[in-house]
Amino acid sequence: MPAESLRHLEEVRGLVAEIQRLDWFLQGSLSVVMRRCGRAGCRCVEGAGHPGAYFTYKRDGRSRSVYVPAERVDEVRQGVTNHRRLVALVQAMTDHATAALRRRPWPRRPPAPRRRRGAR
Repeated sequence: MPAESLRHLEEVRGLVAEIQRLDWFLQGSLSVVMRRCGRAGCRCVEGAGHPGAYFTYKRDGRSRSVYVPAERVDEVRQGVTNHRRLVALVQAMTDHATAALRRRPWPRRPPAPRRRRGAR
């Protein structure tokens, strides 16, 4: 096997190993919003409000949101980050496959037979 092919194979194996190390993926975004609770004596009436985290994703062409408890925000943030990394790794694998395809010597196709005018 040529050295370039071995290098390519090792790089792809490294990308696959990195994908396997990613724990879980969440395709969407995490946002923190400040809300007012509505209680008359609460500090949020005059302040910035209470923080609340929401994970937003799309299904069937519609955006959907899920409330994320404060103790799970870091976990969800890591899932979103993992998904972004997964997309980058898949793109890198695609780039390697495309480069390998371009390097491969393809045999030339013979030209199609020419048809004579008027012949059917």
